[in-house]
Amino acid sequence: MKTDERLDRLVVRHEALSQSVEMLFHSTQELRKSTEETRKSVEELRKNAKQQRESIDDVLKGIASLAKITGAHEMRISKLEGR
Repeated sequence: MKTDERLDRLVVRHEALSQSVEMLFHSTQELRKSTEETRKSVEELRKNAKQQRESIDDVLKGIASLAKITGAHEMRISKLEGR
């Protein structure tokens, strides 16, 4: 194999390697963008989940208050009926 042939093969390999690196770079950039979008989505989901937990806690507190009021009314009715 002559020197010119070797150089030609090296040039071809170098070009292929350069293209591979360029493709890898673009893939990495796309992955970075996708990861950032996913992070933002997860943060929004966490925020929504926290709001839902707080809403559920408020509803449960309201139910507990209603249960106390209902119990008190039942006791009053029982006393009035003489039970």
